[in-house]
Amino acid sequence: GGGTAGCILASRLSKKYSVLLLEAGGDPPPVQNVPALNYITKDSPDINFLYRTQAEKNAGREFEGRIPISTGKMLGGSSSSGGMIWERGHPNDYNLWASLTRDDSWKYEKIVKYFNKIESMVGQTKPRRIGNNTMRSRARPLRDTYAPGIKYWLKAGKELGFDV
Repeated sequence: GGGTAGCILASRLSKKYSVLLLEAGGDPPPVQNVPALNYITKDSPDINFLYRTQAEKNAGREFEGRIPISTGKMLGGSSSSGGMIWERGHPNDYNLWASLTRDDSWKYEKIVKYFNKIESMVGQTKPRRIGNNTMRSRARPLRDTYAPGIKYWLKAGKELGFDV
């Protein structure tokens, strides 16, 4: 698919091979360019597969136990949804995959270098530590930055005693 991982993989493969990248959806609608407005289109089958979790007795009661999972069905995938979310999986997940597949190349300490190839933080911030790894500010394909006005949220957090 034409989501974050698919586009990066296709780009890397295209350096050596001819690659066709297929995406189930089309172009993101213009509203998806506005940060945090993904709630407007979150239930649109044109840009979301509308998957839900298996029913859980004690979770997601407002959804009858089947919690919606936002999955971008458009070029850019979920990264085009405007939700402003990027998250690495927990190191234990990768280590479990390594154990289950008997393939140490899935271990977190082996793949963290690939996260470092694509992540960066733009702007003034404290370096973030994840395990033994620190995100560094360098130009890479995935760029985090602060939205305009975030300084007011940070100021409010400081005034409330949070370490920001």
